[in-house]
Amino acid sequence: MAYRPRRDAGDPGHLTNPQECHAHSKNLVVATRSTPTSKDRVETMPIINVQMFPGRTAEQKAAMAQKVTDAFLETCGRPGQSPASVTVIITEVAHEHWAVGGKLDS
Repeated sequence: MAYRPRRDAGDPGHLTNPQECHAHSKNLVVATRSTPTSKDRVETMPIINVQMFPGRTAEQKAAMAQKVTDAFLETCGRPGQSPASVTVIITEVAHEHWAVGGKLDS
């Protein structure tokens, strides 16, 4: 079943397709989802998922999360939107569980 965009009754100009913002690079996938259904939910969006290979330090992950948050707010954020409203989830994927072009990366 294909995902069909719909307009939210509270914000007639907003499409609620979770694939609206999607960026790729070889070692990083960032996806955002913005589905406002109430004022409270809007304040806790987006959720940005980052999948990457293991091996980064906690400091590197913290710096990346800060820069991803800043980039989202600069490019897609609402005026006055707080950094606390942006959630970044980091998932480490082992090389043996990562395939590109149908071939495992390991």
